[in-house]
Amino acid sequence: MTLRLRSVSAVVVSAVAVTLLLVASVEVDGLGAGEAGSPNDPIIVDGRITVSGNHPHTFVAINLFEPIDGNGSYKLTGDLANELKHNYQQEVVTVRLKVTRDSLGPGDPAEAEVLDIISPDE
Repeated sequence: MTLRLRSVSAVVVSAVAVTLLLVASVEVDGLGAGEAGSPNDPIIVDGRITVSGNHPHTFVAINLFEPIDGNGSYKLTGDLANELKHNYQQEVVTVRLKVTRDSLGPGDPAEAEVLDIISPDE
């Protein structure tokens, strides 16, 4: 009887191990279209440049037309963020960003460094 229980236990353990390996494989290789490959990969987005917040806590942001990973806007940082703030407020632009911090909630959007201003919408 103990021999039979050990055999069943070994089969169950093996089945669980195979299932875990398959799930891990799907998680690593299962990136779909439109998902970022790595958190450090630059992304290209279209949106409207706005200044948000109340003085003295204002920041420049881009409000996206299509949210990415649940983020509808990004707080912009870097030298090019100031150029967007001064020259492109309320204009539609295409920019290349590097996400530096995830959103902390509705009042604190994800943060991204502006790497390149590709084009303002003419």
